[in-house]
Amino acid sequence: FDDKSLTHLLKKISYTKFVPIILRGFYYAQLGQLDKAAATLVKAADKANSHALSPIYLIQAGQIYEKLGKNSEAVKAYQTIKDKYLVVGADFAGYPLKEAVVAHLKEKGWKITDLGVTADSDPNDTENMFHRVGLRVGAQVSEGIFERALLFCGTGMGIHIAASKCPHVHAGVVESLPAAT
Repeated sequence: FDDKSLTHLLKKISYTKFVPIILRGFYYAQLGQLDKAAATLVKAADKANSHALSPIYLIQAGQIYEKLGKNSEAVKAYQTIKDKYLVVGADFAGYPLKEAVVAHLKEKGWKITDLGVTADSDPNDTENMFHRVGLRVGAQVSEGIFERALLFCGTGMGIHIAASKCPHVHAGVVESLPAAT
């Protein structure tokens, strides 16, 4: 592949905003053009926005920057993950509150990945029951894909117990503003 043929190929598969960019980043890495690879991975994470893989792209960029001795760029990539990425999930009872909180967080610049009930979810879908949403979100934190999460359900009791079943996840119930602060 040369750069021109790669560009042509990427135009043909541009079914999402970030897949062509991430492929270009991997291509640069294979060529040994690590500066370009890291910058492209950061761009892919930005384009992916709330996709669950965004933090992974930023981690890869940070690792490349570290290898190049560009520690300030590495810290910036890692800090973006830590500060602005959040995974959320809600069952049907927690959906309205989750929507209000997510709208507020997006206004503040947070990138949100939602793994629970959405506007078009089927109420009879057992995959969106509180315990399954709790486990799904807890697994993302346990596996290091996200550093933090917010879960919403009717009481908070069941969903937090489910999330806490995942290794290294310690979820808590917050039922009031004073309890949250």
